[in-house]
Amino acid sequence: MLIVPQKITFSGRNIGRDPCAIASSVLFEQSCTRRTVLRSVLHAVVVAAAPVQIEHTIDRVFAVSDVHCDYTLNQDWLTELEQKQYGQNDVLVLAGDVSDDLSLIRQSLSTAAEAFGRVFYVPGNHELWVRGEPHSVKNGTAQDSFQKLQLILQLCQELGIHTTPARLGNLCIVPLLSWHHSSWDKEPDIQGVPHVSALSIADYGACIWPDTGPGQGVHGSLEIAEWFDKQNQTGWQELLQQKQGCDVITLAHFLPHQALLPEKRYLFYPNLAKAAGSEPLARRLRALQPDVNIFGHTHFSWDATIEGRDAGLDLA
Repeated sequence: MLIVPQKITFSGRNIGRDPCAIASSVLFEQSCTRRTVLRSVLHAVVVAAAPVQIEHTIDRVFAVSDVHCDYTLNQDWLTELEQKQYGQNDVLVLAGDVSDDLSLIRQSLSTAAEAFGRVFYVPGNHELWVRGEPHSVKNGTAQDSFQKLQLILQLCQELGIHTTPARLGNLCIVPLLSWHHSSWDKEPDIQGVPHVSALSIADYGACIWPDTGPGQGVHGSLEIAEWFDKQNQTGWQELLQQKQGCDVITLAHFLPHQALLPEKRYLFYPNLAKAAGSEPLARRLRALQPDVNIFGHTHFSWDATIEGRDAGLDLA
């Protein structure tokens, strides 16, 4: 799908992205087998902190999501970014779903880091798929989705990719970890629509949540979504104080508000709403009140103002 979002004037700076950005992907991929949940020790992944002060001149901020570099066309597009006229004063905001293959994630983030002066990134749902053999190139040493997240954040640290808040002059960019849960869906169900399962929601078949961790391995549980949100808590009060006088951009892969998703009667699979959004994320955004929030996941191009804030720019 070819997406041409409008340019946004952001306190004298332009926030937009290359109008030729292609984000072509399949929203649901059917899983043929159910996975046995593997027991593992759950390690906390501390993400957020008080925003790092960076001496860096910013000319432009570009935003995109769901590049899905498993597809050759998308990988080629990302590679071509290095040949375009982006500079060290340009920033890329990448709101998740690069790939579920660690080797492709490394390749794609490295390419982005070469093309832009700074790259801010949050993993999406595809990154946390654990498919195929353990200890593979695709999964690294991860045996479950929590471990996969930890490997990705370690990779970002190695590559110099920002996954924590940073302040660049008067601009504050805040990546927020999140996860979807079924209770986020407040719209009445449509009779006759199949219930969510590994056959209808790819994450239910491809993610592995250990039964010793949050939610006891149950897909769609609020407890898993709460765990992801708690990873943003370190340094949160300092962030709320330091954001004063700043323009604030947040990026989180999932939806904070159901108004950012079409009504069920318009969806090919109406129960998409049960795997699209996060109430813990919504609470955090209400507390922070960013000027712009970037999200992805649904592959609906979207721009909306909610509660006086630009609460949704879906650049998937």
